[in-house]
Amino acid sequence: MNEVYVIAGGEWLRNNLNAIAAFMGTRTWDSIEKIALTLSVLAVAVMWVQRHNVMDLLGWVAVFVLISLLVNVRTSVQIIDNSDLVKVHRVDNVPVGLAMPLSLTTRIGHAMVASYEMIFTQPDSVTYSKTGMLFGAELVSKSTDFLSRNPEIANLFQDYVQNCVMGDIYLNHKYTLEELMASADPYTLIFSRP
Repeated sequence: MNEVYVIAGGEWLRNNLNAIAAFMGTRTWDSIEKIALTLSVLAVAVMWVQRHNVMDLLGWVAVFVLISLLVNVRTSVQIIDNSDLVKVHRVDNVPVGLAMPLSLTTRIGHAMVASYEMIFTQPDSVTYSKTGMLFGAELVSKSTDFLSRNPEIANLFQDYVQNCVMGDIYLNHKYTLEELMASADPYTLIFSRP
């Protein structure tokens, strides 16, 4: 079984892989394979008539065998969604030509993220591999919960956070998100370095 790691969207990926597996089991797919085989045989026959080169035939056989293995051999895929580890997403009958590269690239990406987070994060910090796109969203959501009796001031504050504070964190590097979240008085930190 091939494991595929995703930060979010495990169910979406499962649905897509199920659709691919279902399509490749239909008569339509069989017709596509027969048409492709017929066209390739015609192409190699034309090449044989023109050049009488055995290497053309051997190349066609090699490509035919490789594509047949990648498309016709099926395997199971388990999707590991880091944002929802409770659910198990399993898809059967996925072509090896799709499952193997997908598994390989996501395993490498998952290992790189896990290694980076193990080395560069504090023990109590929220990590991207555990929270996905929710990483850092708490500060943004709290900034939009700002209450004011004057709606114009509330809108200005929300715009300031979106346009200035996030820019200061990610572009200007005046302070970090961790400093801002750990600060007892975030307003002093934000407005001390305008």
